[in-house]
Amino acid sequence: MGAVGALCRRLLLVLLAVHRAAGARPCSPKYFGRDAMVCVCNTTYCDTLDPLVLPALGSYVKYESSKAGKRLERSEGIFQRRLCAPGTATGGRDGMDPAATPRHDVVLTLDVTQRFQRVKGFGGSITDAAAINILSLPERAQDHLLRSYFSEEGLEYNLIRLPMASCDFSLHAYTYDDVPYDYELTHFSLRDEDTKLKASSGKEQGGIPLLHRALAMSKRPLSLYASPWTSPTWMKTSESYVGKGTLKGQAGDKYHKTWANYFVRFLDEYAKHNLTFWAVTAENEPTAGLINNYPFQCLGFTAEQQRDFIARDLGPALANSSHRHIQLIILDDNRLHLPHWARVVLEDEEAARYVHGIGIHWYLDFIGPIQDTVLPTHELFPDYFILATEACIGAHFWERDVILGCWERGNQYSHSILMNLNHFVAGWTDWNLALDLEGGPNWVKNYVDSPIIVDSSEGIFYKQPMFYHMGHFSKFIPEGSQRVGLVASRESKKTALEYTAFERPDGAVVVVVLNRTSLSGWQTLSASSRPWLRPTPSRPTCGCGSARPCIPKDFGHGSLVCVCNATYCDTLDPLVLPAPGSYVKYESSKAGKRLERSEGRFQSSLHTPGSATGGWRCHRGTRRHHGLSRALPAGLLLTLNISTLYQHVKGFGGSLSDAAAMNILKLSQPAQDNLLRSYFSENGERCGHGRASRWWGHQRWLCLSLPQGHRHLDACSGIEYNLIRVPMACSDFSVRPYSYDDVPDDYELKHFRLADEDVKMKIPLLCRALAMSKRPLLLFASPWTAPAWMKSNGDVRGKGTLKGKAGDKYHKTWANYFIKYCLWSQAGVDSRRIGFLDEYAKHNVTFWAVTAQNEPLAGLFTPPQAPTIAFTAAQQRDFIAQDLGPALARSPHRTQLLMLDDQRIHLPHWAKVVKSSSPSSPSTSCPSPRVYGKWSQQPLPALESGSKLGLLEGEPELALSRVPASACARRDHGMAAGLEHTRGMWQQQSQVLGNATAARYVSGLAVHWYLDAIVPPGCSLEATHKLFPDHFLLYTEACTGFFMFRFAVSLGCWERGDHYSYSILTVMNHFVSGWTDWNLVLDLEGGPNWVKNFVDSPVIVDGSKDVFYKQPMFYHLGHFRPGAEPLSWSSPHSKFIPEGSRRVGLHRSRRCLLCQLEHVAVLRPDGALVLVVLNRSARAEDRGDAQPWLCRPAQLLSLPRFGRDVPFGIRDPAMGFIETVAPAHSIQTYLWRQQ
Repeated sequence: MGAVGALCRRLLLVLLAVHRAAGARPCSPKYFGRDAMVCVCNTTYCDTLDPLVLPALGSYVKYESSKAGKRLERSEGIFQRRLCAPGTATGGRDGMDPAATPRHDVVLTLDVTQRFQRVKGFGGSITDAAAINILSLPERAQDHLLRSYFSEEGLEYNLIRLPMASCDFSLHAYTYDDVPYDYELTHFSLRDEDTKLKASSGKEQGGIPLLHRALAMSKRPLSLYASPWTSPTWMKTSESYVGKGTLKGQAGDKYHKTWANYFVRFLDEYAKHNLTFWAVTAENEPTAGLINNYPFQCLGFTAEQQRDFIARDLGPALANSSHRHIQLIILDDNRLHLPHWARVVLEDEEAARYVHGIGIHWYLDFIGPIQDTVLPTHELFPDYFILATEACIGAHFWERDVILGCWERGNQYSHSILMNLNHFVAGWTDWNLALDLEGGPNWVKNYVDSPIIVDSSEGIFYKQPMFYHMGHFSKFIPEGSQRVGLVASRESKKTALEYTAFERPDGAVVVVVLNRTSLSGWQTLSASSRPWLRPTPSRPTCGCGSARPCIPKDFGHGSLVCVCNATYCDTLDPLVLPAPGSYVKYESSKAGKRLERSEGRFQSSLHTPGSATGGWRCHRGTRRHHGLSRALPAGLLLTLNISTLYQHVKGFGGSLSDAAAMNILKLSQPAQDNLLRSYFSENGERCGHGRASRWWGHQRWLCLSLPQGHRHLDACSGIEYNLIRVPMACSDFSVRPYSYDDVPDDYELKHFRLADEDVKMKIPLLCRALAMSKRPLLLFASPWTAPAWMKSNGDVRGKGTLKGKAGDKYHKTWANYFIKYCLWSQAGVDSRRIGFLDEYAKHNVTFWAVTAQNEPLAGLFTPPQAPTIAFTAAQQRDFIAQDLGPALARSPHRTQLLMLDDQRIHLPHWAKVVKSSSPSSPSTSCPSPRVYGKWSQQPLPALESGSKLGLLEGEPELALSRVPASACARRDHGMAAGLEHTRGMWQQQSQVLGNATAARYVSGLAVHWYLDAIVPPGCSLEATHKLFPDHFLLYTEACTGFFMFRFAVSLGCWERGDHYSYSILTVMNHFVSGWTDWNLVLDLEGGPNWVKNFVDSPVIVDGSKDVFYKQPMFYHLGHFRPGAEPLSWSSPHSKFIPEGSRRVGLHRSRRCLLCQLEHVAVLRPDGALVLVVLNRSARAEDRGDAQPWLCRPAQLLSLPRFGRDVPFGIRDPAMGFIETVAPAHSIQTYLWRQQ
């Protein structure tokens, strides 16, 4: 504290570390699992805080909350003049100069001469749901709850947001004037939800409604602001509360004037109840109303429409009313739309003069970095405040709704608040003040979590960690406080602590510090939070004895890598299936296991722990429970049903990019062989299908077939990839941009040539991989860009499409670029074979498939360096139908064609291209509540016309949407039930796969994983499969460390492997046939990549040491080892999930809220069964609340992962039961045969 102590100021230090509650009344704790603690309040008791009293000069007071149980616990201390070493008599480092501070000490230095934004405040929203829940309690408990938020003994919230009429957190949809065409608003009136719950000053429904009670309890002025969700339906183009719809007409007309006056009437009616508002927002999430089938109340505005509405209608209406003091906030939507939205509105002088601030929501923060959205907005418009107006957890489809006591959810709140405050945001507003145990009520079942959860049946409420995290800001940083400089010492710049500092209006200084890691103390985090215990690999029980154990190395990221070099690499034992009645299990774990093998036997029944048999107590229950006790706390039973069959499996693999090839070839020849065998080899066979490779002179490699007797034997075993993706010419993972024919206007491709990257690197490596694989590998190719002279922008890089249109010379030439089996001329057929597939075929390398284009929508956006070429769905359909499909069909290459090769959020739209639509006609796009996803599944017509687009600029052509799983389930049901809910849609839409000409050339749809978080698999993958069951789905690209996240390579990060397995299991359970990783190998930086788009990879090469590291991702992928069909039961050639396997039914006996296992079951072609089970953890941070794929570099540790071992049972009706346990942070593969 020495560096801070030089300031003769009062300091209030608010520390958020990882370590119980103090104040007038302590917390009454209740646990919902390990470390999941809430504080219980009822009619007679609730924890409170002492009134804040600043300490004497020279002293400081600290308030601390922690995962260990502290809740705003108070302590005091004295400033020192110097920093002292721990362990001395003074408890410090006496006599030492602060400059001599060891590098691991963190010194935060205040600079109050640096001054930034002033604070407006902190608070939450009184929705109908919040009001209903508060008033469901006994009156004394209601008082405790309201005091907890608004009084001096509570958090002292000063902001309250109110929906203007109904929102999704209402019991039904309504507005204040539902009488059609009431332009004078003569029928405008508040509803019971306002007058009996929120606003009336009389006693009704159990007490004085809430706003007056909050105002009476608060010693600080409360600032109320309101947001509308929807206008009356008669004002909307859709004539519905929900779904895509805007105001009728245009700015300045009667509809817009009436809607503006609706705001004024709202303020008038609340003023009659002695309630005045500080501000209104122009519309809640205005982009929501631009999305088809949006499932709850919304009203669409583009930035331009909001600008004109404010300039011509809303601004003048407010200015000319008695509420001219009201401040007007624009946007009120995800920050991803900044700075574009602000530019459009605030660069218009007429609109800007009515606007005071900009509202932002947090739901898409992981897509729009704050440095690229909020910061430039402040720099452009420093006179307008920025306020965070809505946030909640549980809103994303992958998140649980309510998790009682989850500390990590509080961490998320504090992290967001700190990040926002440090980037000029003036305040932060939570969503619902209180919800019920389900996370509602919500009339569309869009349940979420809340800082306070009410159990009205018991007359109690639970104050969650989020509540106390909010208190560290709202209580200590009052309105008018100003952010000041706070800098970490040079030696501690890499600290994992997050912090901010404010000077209060009374002159006191507040510092808030958040430590989301598991280490305590003021130090940088340069090593693992706990010492790594290297496990001794167990010898397998099969007796084969050929496996080599992992040589572990710890890089401080929570788990290990396995080190390989020229002389040693870990291998696997040949897989021999057990006898009938037994099973074999392979397990990998964060604790250090790597595909470790064990065996067991089926039981005739299950027993409960603690019984005389030492197992699971036998339960004589109904047949429905299959002998498993319903009373068991972890009574999970997975039952296989092999009579229910789903999709066939194609396989698993990775991509041989230029970068991957370069990294492999950096190693010595023996190390290269070890690496390739790790990916491709079979048990005991190096040249499984009799292939070898040979240099044929003049930069040419050939793959040769060898007689059966000449196969080379090798004791190694790898994970047996059977899919390899190859970029067609350059990708970003190249060292330069290039194509195969850069001679302008070479329509006959006379100058087409493979590059050195192909003939000297990729083709030789492909031949070696083919030689190690028992069966021919399935190769598929994807183009990133056409030659520059074919593109509209004249560059292989950046935004651009093919010149011309389908069927013209550019499109024909580009199709021939794929194949070019022959050239036609007036003189007849020129039999020269020139093209990608032909050139590779000359080297005996043939391709199973090609994709029509890698990420075709990427070329519609503006990254200036990336090699791209753009297609819309309609353009790709026409290119396939008129050019690429016929070219492939006429060629000698029996190559399959895959469409899309882009994010699944484009499904099922990419298979359905809109020709015409009307506002009233239903759409097949998935419903999308809460606007925070990537582009809509059904882009607006402007997209199909090729209009200018800009995702990060928030242009309206691409609607941003998040799709809830429940909404998808409803839409899927409609599809499965004969499309009753899509009447009229088929007459208005033409489908890519429904187009007979295009569809006959297409075999499957290729999908990337990067935006999987935005749309549930049921709404995209399953919906597509139901529409087009004859076309397979294949994941063709995935990696971690991508996007704006800075930690490209995180050696040993277990959570990144978890993320791989979670994705594979999820998509396989939604009809996907296989999964392809991105780069097979990268270097320590995550490259090379000529645009510096570095990412992570399952294998990382350190060429300077001639070693490579096999990461947890590698072993996770190994649990799905595709391999090949075995020759016999005793053969050592069988692997886990070979090509041709089929997913089978797998029933789960019950839902476990704390032990959410992911799993899939597969029937192999040989009749054996495979079950893969993943336990990422029972904790919320491992299910998506924290982003587990973001392991940090060694000096910045990943978030702590507290796991839970999950006991469960497996039932095969033909064999019996397996009782087993899935350890925390583990993945298991079970194999057995029925006879």
